[in-house]
Amino acid sequence: MVQLIQHFGSKDHSPANERRQWFIKARHEKRLQEESTDKLNDGILATAAEAVMATQIQIETFRAKLDTYDMATTTALMENQATLEDIERRLIEIEQRLEGIWIHANVMGDGRRVFLNADRTQAYDELGSEIGSDDYDYALFPEDHFAIDPYVDQLKLRGELHGMREETLEARERIHEFDALQVEAREKVANGEISEADLEKLDADLLDAMPPEVGQHLDGYQPPSPAPDMTAAFAAKAMPAMTSATTGVQAVFQPEM
Repeated sequence: MVQLIQHFGSKDHSPANERRQWFIKARHEKRLQEESTDKLNDGILATAAEAVMATQIQIETFRAKLDTYDMATTTALMENQATLEDIERRLIEIEQRLEGIWIHANVMGDGRRVFLNADRTQAYDELGSEIGSDDYDYALFPEDHFAIDPYVDQLKLRGELHGMREETLEARERIHEFDALQVEAREKVANGEISEADLEKLDADLLDAMPPEVGQHLDGYQPPSPAPDMTAAFAAKAMPAMTSATTGVQAVFQPEM
């Protein structure tokens, strides 16, 4: 702004105009100085807040919380193992019942074994998923093909169990990852020196990372609300007479430090 005034007012060298330009320039410089001072003060206050050290009581309270998390994690792992063993047992039983059918299967291009029903209207793969004639040509089955009808339910159960095993293994991985975060947290407070800000962030990060398999073993825990279904929300607005909505807030478990 000062440069513009100097540029357009350069032809007027009267004392009054020079005093006016000096006043504008001085006011502009003062405002810049004040803004710089405010930013400096904000930075000092923020640094000071970060530098406030957590008290021993706060650290010991956090360690006690980690002990509670550790017990819940151990329980979750034990339950996960029991679930996995039960799934494996049921899969063994299914495999024994289906042992004699595999030699009758056709093999799809991706390696899946596939069977056809008696009236040649529907095919199923080895996990019980339906295979349409567009995905596999039913004419490739011989006229005297093995009819899968009596085994369809067993194939579908086999597929469900394989899916359950995959989900259980993924849950185990989540639990192990959370356990590793707990170990890191203990290391960060091991020497008893950590700022309040860092301790609060550590606590919040653990809570955010807690899998429901662990959280369900903590008093007062409620899992985070699922992300809203935008498609359903749009449909509800488009057809308000056909839908109803309720709102609520779920409390998230967060023990006090």
